[in-house]
Amino acid sequence: MRTVDALVRTTIMASLVLAAVPALAGDAGAAAYQKSYKLEAAGKYKDALRSLKKAGAVRKHTYTYQLRLAWLNYLSGKLSASRQAYAAAARLAPTALEPLQGMLLPQIAQRRWVDAVRTARKLLRVAPGDFTGHSKLAWALYNLGRFADAERAYRKVLELYPSNLTMRAGLGWSLLKQNKLADARRAFAAVLAVSPRDRTAEAGLKAVGKSGPLRGLA
Repeated sequence: MRTVDALVRTTIMASLVLAAVPALAGDAGAAAYQKSYKLEAAGKYKDALRSLKKAGAVRKHTYTYQLRLAWLNYLSGKLSASRQAYAAAARLAPTALEPLQGMLLPQIAQRRWVDAVRTARKLLRVAPGDFTGHSKLAWALYNLGRFADAERAYRKVLELYPSNLTMRAGLGWSLLKQNKLADARRAFAAVLAVSPRDRTAEAGLKAVGKSGPLRGLA
């Protein structure tokens, strides 16, 4: 099951916009940033990373540099380096949400589920309605096999974002893993009612059918 990450969408859009902004004349650091945005927009993530690293020694100790370094490392598949840079950004801006949102990306990619739960909960303590925090918490709990906790997490995110089909499908799978077949079927059916080709919901509904007869359904 894949989650639609608002952080990813926002970062890509920012990159596309910033790629069109001329670098400050004579500022090699600004030029390095601009080139990195253009390369990222072209899908050349490793080249973008190399360009960013030319921004200069002074910029390397700034929040923006570390945050972008973390993002480009993530896109380049350098997940441990990404985590290190997100941690550095968090130290430079202890109240910022972005490093916590970003940290969840490499943690989940590396299947560091316990770390992801801790990060998501830390994020939600300072931003209780944050979609990234809620959705990644639910996914991490699911992958830890804590299906009842995952169910509660998915229900919480759906209270805040009730139209999100990925979260509703996730709820369905959490219910299915607890053998709550009737509730799982309703969750999958709700997804398919508005997205008939949703593969996650289709697979879930098929799995419900293989789990035995359903009771209590009309």
